[in-house]
Amino acid sequence: MEAIILAGGQGTRLAGVIQDVPKPMAPVGGFPFLAWLLTYLIHQGYQKVILSVGYKKDAIQSYFGANYGPLALQYSTEDTPLGTGGAIQKALLMTANQHTTVINGDTFYALNHQTLYKRHSAGQTMTMALRTVDNATRYGTVDTDQEQKIVSFSGPHDGPGLINAGVYILSADIFANIEVPISFSFEKDFLENHIAQLSIRGFIDDSFFIDIGIPKDYQRAQTSIPRLFSSQVRQAGPHPRAK
Repeated sequence: MEAIILAGGQGTRLAGVIQDVPKPMAPVGGFPFLAWLLTYLIHQGYQKVILSVGYKKDAIQSYFGANYGPLALQYSTEDTPLGTGGAIQKALLMTANQHTTVINGDTFYALNHQTLYKRHSAGQTMTMALRTVDNATRYGTVDTDQEQKIVSFSGPHDGPGLINAGVYILSADIFANIEVPISFSFEKDFLENHIAQLSIRGFIDDSFFIDIGIPKDYQRAQTSIPRLFSSQVRQAGPHPRAK
């Protein structure tokens, strides 16, 4: 199994909390947030991760190197910002499999990736992990039919909603028949504008989810993520750093 992690975020909304590091390197429980995420992927059976990096990319590359424990790491670098869509499009050129997991580098979603893969059928362009949240004001929401096929995307709203949780399985040729620019948003410019041409299935799961993009949830992550590891992964922290 291989994955792409979108790790080029600047962490603008965390500017008053963290400084001089890219958002995935924000300290959580004494380790970079990205170390927790990579360790969880080891636990889920991944062998290779492509890190899509941009802002202060040297901080990520110098810390993790070419391997992190049993994970082989490769780097897809942005010399100019490509947006989430452009970053995925470039990183997919480095993949070897027909289907690849893509994960946002500022969210932690403790779903079972083996189960996610089993739900992803060969005929699907993409499977998107979905999560019900109590308050959807920070997120765009997703509408599905009875077979969990995604039929539309809606804007943020007060109250509970079903959201895109930032974990996808993509077909390697997802961009083959749709013309896209070099830099674009995967969510706004691609998924929302071309939903009729894509076959996207949702996978709804209620596992632990946190987005560290705002100070309140970043502070909550300091205790909630280590607690999750102690109970679910059965270890106190990330894998020891290996180069």
